[in-house]
Amino acid sequence: MVPPEQEPEIRARLQTFGWSSESQWFGLMLARVTGMSKADNRFMENDEYLISFAAANIAQEMVRIRGIQAEIINFHDLTVGILLSYPSETRKMHVKEELFSLAEDLVRTISSLLKMQTTICIGRLTTEIKDIPDMLPFLQNAILYRDLKEQCQVLDLEEILPYTPQEVHYPFALEKELLQALRMGQCEQAMQRIEAIISELVVRSRKEKLLKEGVMQVLGSIMHTLLETGYQPHQLYEGDNLFEQLSQIREPEQIVRFFQQKIILPYAQKLSEDQTARAKPLIEQVTAMLKDQFAEGISLEACAHHFNTTPYTLSRLFKQVTGMNFIDYVTALRIEKAKELLSDSDMKVNEIAEQVGLQPSYFIRLFKRFEQITPGQYREKVMK
Repeated sequence: MVPPEQEPEIRARLQTFGWSSESQWFGLMLARVTGMSKADNRFMENDEYLISFAAANIAQEMVRIRGIQAEIINFHDLTVGILLSYPSETRKMHVKEELFSLAEDLVRTISSLLKMQTTICIGRLTTEIKDIPDMLPFLQNAILYRDLKEQCQVLDLEEILPYTPQEVHYPFALEKELLQALRMGQCEQAMQRIEAIISELVVRSRKEKLLKEGVMQVLGSIMHTLLETGYQPHQLYEGDNLFEQLSQIREPEQIVRFFQQKIILPYAQKLSEDQTARAKPLIEQVTAMLKDQFAEGISLEACAHHFNTTPYTLSRLFKQVTGMNFIDYVTALRIEKAKELLSDSDMKVNEIAEQVGLQPSYFIRLFKRFEQITPGQYREKVMK
């Protein structure tokens, strides 16, 4: 807050910049541009400075054309402040009408030229210049109540704050499915649930502030679930302040990418690494047994029972460690053994088929599918 004794000093400073500060209405507007992720790929996510500069220039030109005493403040983060003053003899109602007229023209112009969503929040009028610095945080908070679906919108700080709570719309069922997918290591499903959650929050809440509150709740629930599954978020995410990072994101599409790439993907990679490390000794035992018993026609179910696990778990871990499906691995062992017998023995093809645990007719078809030639042709080829 600016001390009252500094009011004359501030007015005197404004006069050095050519402002008429005596007997004036002062107003502050905050413009925010959003929708970078929808801007037809014309802007990259690091183009905030460029977009802010363009919006500030548009605002500067519009107040110049209207002949309004104004100062443009470029915050370089897709927001632009506009400080305006009007003679105090102008009725407050007329000043407000002029501010709304300017704001509506400005949002339409910026949105049209940049092909992005534009929101302007108009602050309270005051005759005390010292009130302006304190008004900015209120505007920054109030602009979060923008409608996420509207292309152009003008908000009035006096109508928004104090804010009347609305009915809570939170996708509890989808959150439950998301957390269950994470516990089960089903990261693809978790990616899909995140997208569905953000979509529902946008549709049901429509306000940026309510969306922010919702996604913060989602992030907190995910962190709690990771702790339950034995992962320390601080270590998993290398000390990053994820809540702070999320609070800086305004676009729903960018929020989805944040959760998918920053939260779920690192967890999925760590989970895969840990599962592979834990599974490797088990799969080594399984492959050793298969090399000894593949001709006996051992099934996935029998193998899983032998090692006290489920067929689903064994199949998943087997593929994860070896890169092959269980049945493909067993088939490869049979074909390799058959090739060895075709090369180093005088056994007939039917006998070799029985030796590797297959019916002769099926063995010949299977061998040809793997080697593109029949067992007899293979023997002739290696014997030359």
